[in-house]
Amino acid sequence: MQNQFQVSSQSGNGQLIASLIQLRNTNVLDSFSTQAGCFKITLENEGQILVRNSLFKNIYTKISEEQSFGGCLYVIDRSINIKIDILDSIYNTIIGTAEGGVIYLKPIAQQININFTNVTFYDVYSNDGNIVKFNFLNYDQLLYMQNCRILQTIEGYSKFRSLFSSFQKYETTMISIQLGYLILRDIFVQLYLNIFLELNYQSKISLTSIEIDYSYYYQNSIIFISFAADQQCKIEVTGLKIKNLKLYKDDPKLETIQIKQIIDDYEKLSQDCQNQQILTFKNQTYKFINLLDTISEPQNYIENLVQITNVKNKDSISIKSSQFSNNYCLFCQQGLVFIRLIELQSDNIILSNIWLMDNQCGENGCLCFVQEFESQENKKLSQLTLDTMFCYRNYAKRGGCIVSKQVGLKISNSILSENLAVEQGGSIYYDGEITNLLFQNNLIVSNTAQEGGAIYLGNQSLPELNKTFNYLNNNTAYRYGNISSSHSTQLTVIYRNLQFQTLHAFKNGKIYAQLTNQSNSSDLYLLKLPSGQQIQTYQYFNIHKQEYEHLHLKLRVLALNAYNEQQFHLNNSECLIESGYQQQDQQEIIFTNNYTNYNRKVFDQETQDYNFDDLIIYYGNEIDESKLILQISCNSVQIPIYENVFPYQIVDLNSQYYLTLYIQTYQCQLGEYKNLTDNACYLCDILKKQYSVTINATGCQFMDEDTIISITPAQLQLKTGYWRPFINSEIIEHCQNRIENCLGGWKQGDETCEIGQLGACCEACDYYNSRGHGQYSLKKLYQCQKCEDLDKQIIYIILITIC
Repeated sequence: MQNQFQVSSQSGNGQLIASLIQLRNTNVLDSFSTQAGCFKITLENEGQILVRNSLFKNIYTKISEEQSFGGCLYVIDRSINIKIDILDSIYNTIIGTAEGGVIYLKPIAQQININFTNVTFYDVYSNDGNIVKFNFLNYDQLLYMQNCRILQTIEGYSKFRSLFSSFQKYETTMISIQLGYLILRDIFVQLYLNIFLELNYQSKISLTSIEIDYSYYYQNSIIFISFAADQQCKIEVTGLKIKNLKLYKDDPKLETIQIKQIIDDYEKLSQDCQNQQILTFKNQTYKFINLLDTISEPQNYIENLVQITNVKNKDSISIKSSQFSNNYCLFCQQGLVFIRLIELQSDNIILSNIWLMDNQCGENGCLCFVQEFESQENKKLSQLTLDTMFCYRNYAKRGGCIVSKQVGLKISNSILSENLAVEQGGSIYYDGEITNLLFQNNLIVSNTAQEGGAIYLGNQSLPELNKTFNYLNNNTAYRYGNISSSHSTQLTVIYRNLQFQTLHAFKNGKIYAQLTNQSNSSDLYLLKLPSGQQIQTYQYFNIHKQEYEHLHLKLRVLALNAYNEQQFHLNNSECLIESGYQQQDQQEIIFTNNYTNYNRKVFDQETQDYNFDDLIIYYGNEIDESKLILQISCNSVQIPIYENVFPYQIVDLNSQYYLTLYIQTYQCQLGEYKNLTDNACYLCDILKKQYSVTINATGCQFMDEDTIISITPAQLQLKTGYWRPFINSEIIEHCQNRIENCLGGWKQGDETCEIGQLGACCEACDYYNSRGHGQYSLKKLYQCQKCEDLDKQIIYIILITIC
């Protein structure tokens, strides 16, 4: 019958006009109207409403062409003051599209006090403000709720979707307020695809003992608070618990519950026999579909679970004794709790005794703080206080526990343990133009990330951690920076895959670092490098094996943080190289800057260091008593200067840091020649047919194509008929007495002779088997034969003679 005879009433049970209305022990069941599903109330004079010990169940409002208000109560204000008390009552299954599912107030009074105490809201759904929708007129009008239960179930949501399947708003708000003063005490909330609080233009909010548990969200924050622009605002949150929140798709019931959906809707005409009127009947056809199929994919990822925004200079936020655990928000863009500052803040935002455990926090930490303005006051940053925080086993893409962008942090008496960041900052990710950090008495252990296992600071410097009693241990970075990814504070060298320690000295405001011997840190280390050619291409010629051995030399300068951890991604940074020498027994270093092939080196993004493998030294001192000096300074290195007293803040940065390398060059070897101007060893150029077969040669020789087939810088391949005694012999002999004796080739001496031959130009015989091919004797001049063949000839001659 309901389909055939549509209800058009604007009040389910009556319209009341009075200054005092009381509903005691009242049950309103199965009511239906276009708006004001229970009562439409007009308050006059000193308007008061009292609802006590009452039950409102199965109240429905229907979509109408006009805007609809009050799913249960629609209150029109014509009074001076309003006082509404709803006590010890139950609202069960209030479903419709009217704004303000339980109560909608259209106020004109200046003083409004609305009180919900000991009230249960069960499956209340509406267009906006499932419980209340209030647009207050000033900041003193009060909504007070105490000891209330707000429960939503998938069954109730499926009813809502079934009745209003064409309604495209999949996520509505439980409490929607503009302006006013909100106080909530002892509230238990279980949400299903709904926002708990949407509070705009707020100045005073007090939330105490709020628990939100086992709830499912869609795409918006479950608590959204926007501060008023023209007021000094204050929010106090104590005992907030948000636990076991999940994306709606993770509800296993979602695919099993079906709802009824209209697939055909047409009118049927019939004639009334008594009054000759034509009646119109509706005939509808339904089908059952899965609830999941009626919910479109969210257009955007959820930003956060709790958002406080538009925080100004003198606004204050206090969040204490609160807990966030077992929440799954993998697609959260701004963590579980997000605070956005629009003006410079100082010490007015305090989070204390906060518990964060086993949360999937999405892109940017579990706690995310952002300052979205450009301070004109010398790049000052706001500072936010975190005290007595326990952050354990949380997961995020950046900042396993905390992400701060342009907001200073003061963290004390806290434990950050076993948090995981997929990219940077196992426990903390900090992004700021300046360092505004204070850590005091914290335990930061067993956190993990790709970069900055404990803390990621980008290009900022670590605050003083030791003097402020912080303990960092067992943090892991799979790429770099187990403790911190931060501003570099020192340099060192990797040479031949060995990373050196450094010894620092402070002189005239500058810091000088020198490599130390690994076995004795007080002894300076002398690097041995080739001269005249690139370090990476240098090859040692092994005279005994008569072959080149590639030493795979590399010289890399690494940037380290204060914990001796290598820092990466120092793009666009560079090092300056000064070259000079120091005479023996003299302290003065004379820099001429002409001993290297370049004086500047940019950070190598491929090798992630300052790569000096291609460095060429134009200086030889393998015997010279003077020392070659390379002094390297990099603009990525800045050493923080701390205050001498607590809190030991960074007051300045010292970029006057110099890594001093003492160099000794290799002796010139075969294949090289010494330039008498700079004493460097240059490789003979085989493309120019140059070679050198003597040590410390002062020049290269040119290949004689009449005697030589091929060359390397240190080797000759002789033609047949030519011979030289040793590898370092410059003179090539022609075997003119018997050319066949000299085989030529890459070897020298006896090894280039025909078998059985040896000596100069291979003219002697191997009488004593010195070459291992047997004994040979002279057959004829310059030609030898094997002694076994001679014995056979002698026996043959004797036999012929006897015969």
